[in-house]
Amino acid sequence: MYQNTYGYFAAEEIEQALEDQGIALEYDIEQLGAYIDAFGWLGNVELPDGTRRRQFAEEALADNLAKWVYNANEYLYAENIESGAAFAEYYLDNYETEFRVPSYLVVDYEATWDNNLRHDFALVNGYVFTDN
Repeated sequence: MYQNTYGYFAAEEIEQALEDQGIALEYDIEQLGAYIDAFGWLGNVELPDGTRRRQFAEEALADNLAKWVYNANEYLYAENIESGAAFAEYYLDNYETEFRVPSYLVVDYEATWDNNLRHDFALVNGYVFTDN
């Protein structure tokens, strides 16, 4: 289960904002929460004086919620992924169809994630999103 908070907001507040804006969520709230944690920047609202302001976060939520709902579905690449290494193996098995690793070679999936894939994907709470 997801941590039930998204930056400044509890899950119930996000659900209320969805209702207030008339946005139907066609997937799990945890998926939206993972996307917001990866790209929504609600948890990183800091002003130049170093203070964190909920009002700024509320404005960001109001202005961006519809976009985040769309993006969290559109840019979802995989779910139920336990680690970067697990995603690297999944990615190679499912998307790199022109290249097959010979059975006598061993792939370091953790290094593949750390050195390459993590630059193009975000892994948050088991959800993988593409960020480009």
